[in-house]
Amino acid sequence: MIKIKNMYAGYGKKDVLRDIRLDIAENEVVAVVGQSGCGKSTLLKTINRMIEEERGYYRGTVEYGGKDIRTMSKEALRKTIGMVFQEPIAFPVSIYDNITYVLKYHGMRDKRALDATITHLLERVGLYDEVAEKLDDKADHLSGGQKQRLAIARCLSAEPEVILLDEPCSALDLKNTVAIEEMLLELRGAYTLVIVTHNLAQARRIADRIVLMDRGEIVEVADKERFFTNPKSALAEELIRYMS
Repeated sequence: MIKIKNMYAGYGKKDVLRDIRLDIAENEVVAVVGQSGCGKSTLLKTINRMIEEERGYYRGTVEYGGKDIRTMSKEALRKTIGMVFQEPIAFPVSIYDNITYVLKYHGMRDKRALDATITHLLERVGLYDEVAEKLDDKADHLSGGQKQRLAIARCLSAEPEVILLDEPCSALDLKNTVAIEEMLLELRGAYTLVIVTHNLAQARRIADRIVLMDRGEIVEVADKERFFTNPKSALAEELIRYMS
């Protein structure tokens, strides 16, 4: 589904990523791991060309469904490949309007259809019971974990095929981390998920395959069981040894 070939990316004149080669299959859950500053987030931002909004660049080839993503409009690309950021983004409007904004943008106008879709999306991310009586309240009153689940619901409202998640649990407490992990496990099989995480234990719980990065390069790619039981790189061995 996603094929990355000989890809370099960065900002200014500095390459952050070097010679990235990676295939991601349809409905696969891939965890991208590695130490801080190794290029994990830049990799995600390149897959849906978000890097260009930050005055970054990439060269080489990134394909989605056999098409070079440069041939797709950014709007079409980001509808198909959605992204959830590390810092949960809640628009300064009601919980209801946070999701209807996207639905209306893509043509949904019927009130009953909007209501039913919002209920479905909030149930899917495990948030409906917590906010059902507060849909008209401002979304910025939600907790960090609730905002993150709202952001995922808003991403799902565009009906993407791929969801990129950049450290979605890094600022959350244990309860909200568990809630988001359980939700991601429920979404597997329906979407292709690529999640950046510094938490190897989390990667082990939710991923099918592990991509280990270091200093802008991919140093190891393996299915989950092989990665954790028989790592091939010294870095993987070290990270696993100190895994919390």
